[in-house]
Amino acid sequence: MGWSGGPQIFSIKLIVLALSLYIVSGQAAEKRNLPQKISTNNYSTITDEATYFHLLKEADSLTFKNEFEAEILLLLDDDLKERYLNLPTLQDKKEFIIFFWKVQNPNPLLEQNDRLLDHLQRRLYARKNFPADTPPYYDDRGKYYVKYGKPFFRYRDRGGLRKINSLVTPTFSHYSVLPNETWSYVNVRPNFVVNFAQKGSVYKEIKSLKDIIVGNRRRGRLIWYWSDLMKNRFWMSPLYNDAVTTIIDVENTILSTIARSPLLSSRNFIIRDNDIRFNTRRLEDELYSSLSFTDSETRRASTDIPVAVYTPVRAKSKLPIKENIAQFKNPDGLTRLEITLYSPMKKFLNRAVSIHQDSIFVEFSSLLRNKMYSTVDENRLKKKYAARDAIDWHLPETVGYLTLKAPPDSLDFFAQVKNERNGKVGFLQKSLKVKDFSGKNLMVSDLQFYTTIEEEQQKAILPWLEINGLTLAPYPFKKIHKSTPFYCYFEVYNLKSGGVTDEYEITYKVYNDKSSTSLFKKLTKWIGGEKERSISITQTQPVLEDMSQELIALDLSNLPNGHYRLEVIVADTKNPSIQASVWREFRLEN
Repeated sequence: MGWSGGPQIFSIKLIVLALSLYIVSGQAAEKRNLPQKISTNNYSTITDEATYFHLLKEADSLTFKNEFEAEILLLLDDDLKERYLNLPTLQDKKEFIIFFWKVQNPNPLLEQNDRLLDHLQRRLYARKNFPADTPPYYDDRGKYYVKYGKPFFRYRDRGGLRKINSLVTPTFSHYSVLPNETWSYVNVRPNFVVNFAQKGSVYKEIKSLKDIIVGNRRRGRLIWYWSDLMKNRFWMSPLYNDAVTTIIDVENTILSTIARSPLLSSRNFIIRDNDIRFNTRRLEDELYSSLSFTDSETRRASTDIPVAVYTPVRAKSKLPIKENIAQFKNPDGLTRLEITLYSPMKKFLNRAVSIHQDSIFVEFSSLLRNKMYSTVDENRLKKKYAARDAIDWHLPETVGYLTLKAPPDSLDFFAQVKNERNGKVGFLQKSLKVKDFSGKNLMVSDLQFYTTIEEEQQKAILPWLEINGLTLAPYPFKKIHKSTPFYCYFEVYNLKSGGVTDEYEITYKVYNDKSSTSLFKKLTKWIGGEKERSISITQTQPVLEDMSQELIALDLSNLPNGHYRLEVIVADTKNPSIQASVWREFRLEN
């Protein structure tokens, strides 16, 4: 037996690629820092993204067909394969492959495409350990390795003559088999099992385990040989285990029959083909039916699987990360996204040194990508500061603040935090609807929470900015602390063009978010007669410009702990129908 207990594997969804979405080759490594030095090694030893794409672009027709096309076809589903094969030119096919890998990238904030990196590592291993003389230069075992990675279980059999291991003793106790292997990917599907047999210098996939049996394949003997092969592989899948259970039940039935019949009792009792002393045909039929069922169900299980899966190499999210995104109107007509990222401070501490000697090295990054898989905007922030300062200020999180700009659209948002000391990362991805502030109606931006910077040391720890003469930082806690100054910032757009004439009212409401309160707590409050507490403040302001920046300090110290919603309503004092509102939920604690 070979490998066992493989790593967790994640499926990558293959999407239908319309020809209109193809990009030019030069955009494959867009806005990412790829190695500048291109390896001149042969195609079997490609280990990095830059070398792969360089050799792909330079490949002539024959080299492309042998080194790239034969391999990429393994990774395409039927629809994508048909689209690819219908492409008219070599350049079109190269661009298809470049775009294919771009779609597969699970985290574009990493320096290299992690899915492609995993593929190159598998490719290198397959060519070395399962070599073949024809493209893609590895045998059928290598094809499965490239598509699905290391098998969860692997059984290797050198072949040759062996004795049947059975509770009963057939006269035909020895048989021969070809060198063979059985691979199990129970981490992909519970009954995903593949069998291979050596044919010449390579291993070929076979439909049934019985195909490795050499010599006499008479049914009466075949089922016992086949059963013996299954016993050695009972742990490969639930189906295999069930088949072996049936085999043992049949053998026990034979032993039980012997034990009940004085005529059959003998220490040297031997099973023969079509034994007339009891109904061997019925037992053979039962065994054959069970083994055939296992074969057919195993093949059926292999039809309902992803065309390929990948094992993360560096795209392993080992650091917790949370985000808050607030959207604002930008002067250039785009939308400005202010992104606050949080990750636990303890994940960045070096336990090998004193807290007074330790430093925090952290990089925050974020990226927006459109449906064409092109980067819309990207930003990074690196910070280094003394760990003792963060501890002195009781900061449980490292905090990053980034801004991105984008046109109104449905985009993919990526964020990442990286411990620069050990290279560990945490990342997230979500679909994001970028708001459109280009209209003429009264509008309000999202709400952004800030706290004040009171000491110069805090500027080294927290990102900061100046608003209305105050030095502020994104609120450094995921929950609102009653003891920490709390400011709410937002912007109002189209006051004049939206129909507000002289004055407008801003109403701030803070009230309990009942949707986030458990049923037990609701009942406890009701039985105890506790009233829901809230805050409501209204202020009137004159219209001076078409746009207004608003910053308010909120004192929530009198509210009990719990989930709340802050709602801001902006309305014309003379015509309340002209109004806009926005809200944000938060949790309040001491």
